[in-house]
Amino acid sequence: MPKAIVLTTYGPPDVLVWRDVPLPEPGPGQVRIRVKAAGVSPTDAKIRRGDVQAVFPLPPEAILGFEAAGVVDAIGPSVSGVHVGDNVASLLAGLGGYAE
Repeated sequence: MPKAIVLTTYGPPDVLVWRDVPLPEPGPGQVRIRVKAAGVSPTDAKIRRGDVQAVFPLPPEAILGFEAAGVVDAIGPSVSGVHVGDNVASLLAGLGGYAE
């Protein structure tokens, strides 16, 4: 089971917890990345603290991180131009970069 840094509630850095999470399966037009590096931006801290929750609400136990780099390890339907094993860097619209 992969691990991720999960936001348990809004607050200081210690609300982030390293824990097991379900392995997501990529949907249509998506790829799954085995993350080797995640970017940490000032926006991540604002989200964690709850500074922007009025305009950017999070589901319970969200996984932060808009930027990730790693290796494609699964491909969903309708994906072209990328293959399992490709090294990639990504900007994640739905967060999730703080994970394996």
